[in-house]
Amino acid sequence: TNLDDVIMGCDAGALNFYTGRKTVEVPSDSFANTIMIMKMYNVSYLSLTGCEARVVNPDFLRAIYKETPPVGWYPLYLIKIDLTEKETESGKSLAINVTGY
Repeated sequence: TNLDDVIMGCDAGALNFYTGRKTVEVPSDSFANTIMIMKMYNVSYLSLTGCEARVVNPDFLRAIYKETPPVGWYPLYLIKIDLTEKETESGKSLAINVTGY
């Protein structure tokens, strides 16, 4: 990752300690609020390591993986995230581009 990348993860303190990157916790919240937090902090990577003991919004997981992974199963690697908003005639649309898994 680059020095200015922000990683969203379930153990943000440990991620920050070991990587030196800016981090933000994965919220146990709605899909809309999770995306709002990602945009607010300009999140560029996601790590679900350590998320087994918490609730992660299933709609958020489906947006990342295109399906809901089994509870307690999350990959042990970083996922590159790019959120792109586009203006359409009916309002704004959000594209979540995922690479790295």
